[in-house]
Amino acid sequence: MNPLTKKEFQQYFPFFRTCPDAMVDDMLSSMSHHHFRKGQMVFLENDACTVLAFLLSGDIRVYMLGEEGREITLYDVLQGETCILNVACILSSTPYPARAMVIEEGDAYLISAGDFRRFVDRYAEMRTFVYAGLGGRLISMMRLVEEVAFRRLDERLRHYLAEKNEDGVLNTTHQKIANELGTSREIISRLLGELERKGVVSLSRNRIEVLTL
Repeated sequence: MNPLTKKEFQQYFPFFRTCPDAMVDDMLSSMSHHHFRKGQMVFLENDACTVLAFLLSGDIRVYMLGEEGREITLYDVLQGETCILNVACILSSTPYPARAMVIEEGDAYLISAGDFRRFVDRYAEMRTFVYAGLGGRLISMMRLVEEVAFRRLDERLRHYLAEKNEDGVLNTTHQKIANELGTSREIISRLLGELERKGVVSLSRNRIEVLTL
């Protein structure tokens, strides 16, 4: 992959369009390209955060794994984003508290933890970038906690189906939905079966058609 120009980088990350040229030039000169393979583990629990990835393409799922093997998705890092847990760990010099796995292969520009701290110290704009990212993720995490703690799982499943379907269809597995919602595949299969009997969805292999919600 050829080095990104300043204009290309700012297309991926619009926040930096209004930042000083010297800051963006400094960032680009400190970055290196990396390709993430599908299925690659970017972080495991307690890993040291030595770099920060600015994602150009692909999808990285950030999740927690319980003692019984159940997973719950915290958020996805998509094109034009960074992992805010990664940011927080670098700035606080603490290990990564979750797991991060590549769902769709893609490319990123990496910056070392030391250089990132230097940019945060030197540039007010970088501090604003960090605060905005932390604020946005904190709100989404509070919503996740609210859903898990206060909403019934069948309600959360209906909300998930409404939010994730494209033209009334989800091409996914029961296990993936269970991972997203922090429960077991058996429970999701049972709830989907109930929805099918009620005429809400139509189920087939790795496909859910939403008929009405």
